[in-house]
Amino acid sequence: MCTITARTACSAGAWNVWQALNSVYHAVVIAKLTYAPSAWWRSTNSSDRQHIEAFVRRDIRCVFCRDDDSTVGKLMKVSDQALFKR
Repeated sequence: MCTITARTACSAGAWNVWQALNSVYHAVVIAKLTYAPSAWWRSTNSSDRQHIEAFVRRDIRCVFCRDDDSTVGKLMKVSDQALFKR
């Protein structure tokens, strides 16, 4: 349902709305997931990680984020490496 609605809105000329949703999604959700991953990512088990991955996949399906976004594991690794480069 959410995919059809978002795609219809994008095809109807509401491209700016989709871009705004994508920006807010990255500013809020991805930022919260990638904040200090070294403090919490290693303490999660595979079930927790699958739940987080499913959440992000559902958001991709609902067109809140792009398909080209990396998996959560890759995002954690990149974020962790960026943290220690500073």
